[in-house]
Amino acid sequence: EALVADEVPGAVVAGDDDGLVVGVPGTAPNHVTDAEVIERLAAVAGLPRSAVVAVSLGGDLVPRTRSGKVDHGAVLAAGRS
Repeated sequence: EALVADEVPGAVVAGDDDGLVVGVPGTAPNHVTDAEVIERLAAVAGLPRSAVVAVSLGGDLVPRTRSGKVDHGAVLAAGRS
């Protein structure tokens, strides 16, 4: 997440055994979906490029649980749909 935060403030990362999903709030710069950024994220994570997906979360808010933490399940679901 630190690398993503450097590249795109406000973005969050969720992952599972299938890979990583980078959730980008609608107000973040569009460059996070550029192949170069995704390539760097995959390399740092030690994953193939195909295992890293960037998705716009829409609006300006990252999904949160009732306790205010990032809803990683919702971010994963957005990237897998």
